[in-house]
Amino acid sequence: MIFIKNKELIGVIAVADKIKDDSKKAINDLKDLGLIPIMLTGDNNKTAKKIAKDSNIDYYVSDCLPNNKKEVIDKLKEKGNVIMVGDGINDALALTTANIGIAIGAGSDIAKESADVVLVKSSLNDLVKSIRLSRQILKNIKENLFWAFFYNLIMIPIALGVFYFTGIEWIKELRPWYGALAMSMSSVFVVLNALRLNLFNANKKSNCKNALEVDDDFLNNIITIKEEEDNMEKLVISVNGMMCEHCKKHVEDACMSVSGVKEAEANLKKKSVTVKFENEVSKELLIEAINKAGYEAK
Repeated sequence: MIFIKNKELIGVIAVADKIKDDSKKAINDLKDLGLIPIMLTGDNNKTAKKIAKDSNIDYYVSDCLPNNKKEVIDKLKEKGNVIMVGDGINDALALTTANIGIAIGAGSDIAKESADVVLVKSSLNDLVKSIRLSRQILKNIKENLFWAFFYNLIMIPIALGVFYFTGIEWIKELRPWYGALAMSMSSVFVVLNALRLNLFNANKKSNCKNALEVDDDFLNNIITIKEEEDNMEKLVISVNGMMCEHCKKHVEDACMSVSGVKEAEANLKKKSVTVKFENEVSKELLIEAINKAGYEAK
């Protein structure tokens, strides 16, 4: 925002939306649940790319109008069920289009009216918890149906006295009231099994296969892939001596200090740093910069 008084520039203020502290964790948890997070945003590609990278989202579509969001969801629905999470007026159409629309509690009234589910809080972690809980509820329903049918199949013939005519002594001793008692116990069993949901911990991680089976070719047709569409060259350098996030930051800063480097991302597990650049950058200069920072590069 530029402030001008009497045709004279008196100040500039830069404003940006910050990613919430728990958003990256929520995205990773959604991936653990087998879901594929895709960001649909009206922001420009540069901003969308930065947000996607910071929040660990692999796929995004930028410069989206409400109709564009609807079109993307319609295409994704060809492959499976789609959950849409939104909070703005421009998300209302997409929320009604998706199989399940989820509105953020602090969002607009139109978004809430358009959604199937409203998260009371404004945390994406509640989205993760609700998915975990809903899956557990569905599992519980299936278990109860199994036991209800199991008891019916076994006990109704006993209650009718069908087995009396088999001629087998111990079966003849079965009384109809045994079946009636077992049927009553089945109701108790189903209720107790349902009450186990009170003990369910929605914060506990659970993994499963992808709920939406899509291939990269399909996604490439409708999604901007943040890594694939980079025109920058990439160089991977092995680095010894990185022990923590502090070391990781030092190595990345050392690489960024070299002229021409656009991005640098260190990996503690792989003991390496990936450097991206548009114009040619000397590997020797990068190694020298890393060595000066106190780490061994090769």
